[in-house]
Amino acid sequence: MAPRWPLVGRASEVARLCSGLDEGVRTVLVSGPAGIGKTRLAHEVTHELPNVRWVRGSVSATTVPLGAYAEFVRADPVDPVLRIGQLIAALSSPPSDSVVVIDDIQYLDPLSILVTRALAVSEAVRVVLTWRTGEALTPELAELLRVDGLPRVELAPLSRTAIDELARGVLGDDLTDRTGSEVQRLTEGNPLFLTALLADPVVAGRRLTGCARTLPPTLLDVIESRLTALPAGVRGVLDLVALGEPVPVAAITSLTSTAALERAEAADVVLVDDRRRQSQGCCADVRLTHPLYGEARLNTMPESQQRRLRAQLVDALGGIDAPDVQAKVKRAVLASRADPSPHSDQALVAGAVAAMGLAALPLAVELAALVGPGEYLATAQLTAAHAMTVLGDADGAQAMYARISVADLTAPQWESLLVLEAYTQLWTRNDAAGAARIVTRARAADAHGVVGRAADADGQVHLRGDDVARQAHLELPRQPALV
Repeated sequence: MAPRWPLVGRASEVARLCSGLDEGVRTVLVSGPAGIGKTRLAHEVTHELPNVRWVRGSVSATTVPLGAYAEFVRADPVDPVLRIGQLIAALSSPPSDSVVVIDDIQYLDPLSILVTRALAVSEAVRVVLTWRTGEALTPELAELLRVDGLPRVELAPLSRTAIDELARGVLGDDLTDRTGSEVQRLTEGNPLFLTALLADPVVAGRRLTGCARTLPPTLLDVIESRLTALPAGVRGVLDLVALGEPVPVAAITSLTSTAALERAEAADVVLVDDRRRQSQGCCADVRLTHPLYGEARLNTMPESQQRRLRAQLVDALGGIDAPDVQAKVKRAVLASRADPSPHSDQALVAGAVAAMGLAALPLAVELAALVGPGEYLATAQLTAAHAMTVLGDADGAQAMYARISVADLTAPQWESLLVLEAYTQLWTRNDAAGAARIVTRARAADAHGVVGRAADADGQVHLRGDDVARQAHLELPRQPALV
């Protein structure tokens, strides 16, 4: 999508970035406060280059492992390390001719930051990072910013000349010296603040040309004022995207309408991103045109409304076949902070299993722990116990095993329980003899020669011991290499 406003006052920064990338600089950091034009500058520098890929951080992506990289992550590798290696290789291809723009790195989850750092120090790809300054640094982000020799372009406020150039395109001859001085004082040269004012026909037509009404005092105030004035249908689209960005078009239109989405696009608060549809053959996504729009809506949205809208997203996303594991994790994270719905437990279990595949073991335990009684509880408990075992929490795993209702297990689940118990003894407690005793008891349980699961007169469950022993011997999962 082409930028709506012309780029002004950044000629020297554009020249510096272009010459650096042309002359062999592998990674550069563009930094500055919110709304200063970091994304706009990165677009200007890279939009004519071949093999450019964009990775966009978002508020909702911070809770999803590799959330910002979801469209580039292959779903087929089970090993998290292999998945990450394939991701880095894909973004670095073709070698020495690829550019990756990683926008809003302050919103990256720890695993995404690990991938970003690997790309930043690679000789095979050129990287442009954008970072919003003035906010608290996580340890992972602080480590990324300490990459040796990382060139940094700090964006300064626009000059008065640049402000006048931008404002004159809207106000024409009504732009007086007094008005220009007042706009510079108010906006402090922040391009987003200025364009938000100019995009408001009331502001552009009256407030900046002598109206006695008070101008909004801060950037967030003027954004909130503009968004509040939007039609209810447009705000409905914006609120859903703010909570779950990116959101598939099909989910947005099912919860609002196609017309509402089109009006939100016309208002320049969201955009439809076709990249995943082109690369993975799935539904296009809806994104915010600027993260501050989402932050402004969330700042004014009651928690009860947020929980209700998250529940709607959980249900809508359940009907969309998403190819990436991150989509399952995101849906589960939404469910964890939403009003209960008929699909909550299913979403939580699927997300916990997907989190295991991303080596996000604490998140897997957290999501599984929220599943209530019912058909998904046993799977959740087995998943949590597996994650605890890999984390080295043998006591937690054993406590989870003790809570599992054996009578409610299917034959495969009962088999998995015995294998996991042996797994805990072997890997976490380093007790090979204890693991062997579990396998021996499983063999002994085959007293009736029943294939699969059966119950005797006392209600005891029996499983054919040879099956359990064979799985314990051949299929006991290796502890994944964690990063």
